Amino acid sequence: MRRRIMPERLVLLDADVVIEAFRQGIWDALIARTHVHVARAIIEEANFYPDPLTGQDRRIDLQSYIDQGKITVLDPDEEALAQVSNTCRRCLELHDGERSSLATLVRLGSEYRFCTGDKAAIQALVLLELSGQSISLDRLLGDAGIARPGPLGNQFTEQYLERWLRQGSVLRVEIGR
Repeated sequence: MRRRIMPERLVLLDADVVIEAFRQGIWDALIARTHVHVARAIIEEANFYPDPLTGQDRRIDLQSYIDQGKITVLDPDEEALAQVSNTCRRCLELHDGERSSLATLVRLGSEYRFCTGDKAAIQALVLLELSGQSISLDRLLGDAGIARPGPLGNQFTEQYLERWLRQGSVLRVEIGR
């Protein structure tokens, strides 16, 4: 059974989750009900989201939330980045934000939960022995008591997370980790 996240828990968000939260119009509720952290590389990756009404790109200004103290930016150390790269480079393609977020988890420990909809990042959690620190956006919102105005993309569901955690376990066996 997956652990429930409590509002006092720390959540590390991937860029795709930040973008989806803005797209859904739930960003402010999310940062009000959880302790949101992002790796510095996410600030550069989560710049725009498609407006659901117009389809036009709308700018995301995470720096203003950082300046107001509403979210926290974390920097991974070089040793943790090297560990993630060495563990995942031959079998998974990770973006800078995912690599930085995973390295931050390696460094900071089990009080953080990583929320991503990226299958490579989810599998990397298994290879890094961090699968217990995963949480889907769907579960995160439910645990925080946040209603969604519309359906989430499949990659943000609990079923998707569980599927790619299982695939990560298979990959781990295949590469002998």
